[in-house]
Amino acid sequence: MRDPSFESSARLPPNERRQSAWLAAFAVAIAGLVFSNMWWVYDTIDHAAAQKHDDANVRQTCVALKQALAILAPVSNRAAPPAILAVARAADPDHREAFEADGETVVGNLVLGFDEAGHIVHAEAAWSPLECRP
Repeated sequence: MRDPSFESSARLPPNERRQSAWLAAFAVAIAGLVFSNMWWVYDTIDHAAAQKHDDANVRQTCVALKQALAILAPVSNRAAPPAILAVARAADPDHREAFEADGETVVGNLVLGFDEAGHIVHAEAAWSPLECRP
């Protein structure tokens, strides 16, 4: 036989049903607000990290441009590679020493390739923020 108390509790009066519906809607709204706030916090932190990375890329680009512009005069005057490297190093705010890598000379944010006569045969940025290297 069925329990009569079960049947009576299964059917809520209309007033209590409305109250339960409002409570459920309120709980869903609160959960949505909490989730959206958590999303905004994550998105803000993610944008801050991306902005910091972009700022570093812009700084490196500016340094590479300064170095490239600084070596124009020595290159046009056919200066020797040590003089060109000294000018490029002076234009680097960190004043990093030049070093050889894969047959090219890296000085600051520039990669310079010299031929046997000491002429620059190619120049490029030491890094590629846009993956534009061939």
